[in-house]
Amino acid sequence: MDAFFFYAFALLTLGGAIQTVTRRNAVHSAIWLIVSLLGVAGLFLLAAPNFFLWSRLCFTSAGLWCCFCSSSCW
Repeated sequence: MDAFFFYAFALLTLGGAIQTVTRRNAVHSAIWLIVSLLGVAGLFLLAAPNFFLWSRLCFTSAGLWCCFCSSSCW
């Protein structure tokens, strides 16, 4: 069962990363980046303690929010 979740999260991460790079719209690219980071968070959940999972989610969501807000001002 762990192998299934590992491959599912790995596929989610790789698919989101590919879609992030190939999208022309910045908003769609940001949404796919969030999908990719959720896959990374799932891999952290399988391999690491909960502290790393939640700290990764908090820091990446804050970073995405800052990037999105600063790019929408221009």
